[in-house]
Amino acid sequence: MAYLFLNLDYLELMSGGDQTDRRRLLEMLEKDLSEYPKLMQQTLEAEDWQKLERQAHYFKSTLPFTGYEVLIQTHHSVYQNIKEAANLADLPKQLSQVEAFCQAVQAEVQEELEKG
Repeated sequence: MAYLFLNLDYLELMSGGDQTDRRRLLEMLEKDLSEYPKLMQQTLEAEDWQKLERQAHYFKSTLPFTGYEVLIQTHHSVYQNIKEAANLADLPKQLSQVEAFCQAVQAEVQEELEKG
């Protein structure tokens, strides 16, 4: 099934065709898509820049599993801004975009998980 936001090519490659690994990766992806945008928003509000950079760095490595280039690029911009302490006024809007994209992808991940 083709999804609007989710592209499973990378996930399939990383699971190597093993259905147990595939499911585990999908479950981890679903959890990260649900948790990390909210965590990063809370950390931004607390202005804990070091923690926010660590969270953004971790989440950056999760996003290739979505295959959604718009989300990947938007988050990359967020990460660069945090890392370079640049355009910090744009971060709330950028993180809101990341969260919206994550919700869209997460819905499709959940659909894929329900298929078994």
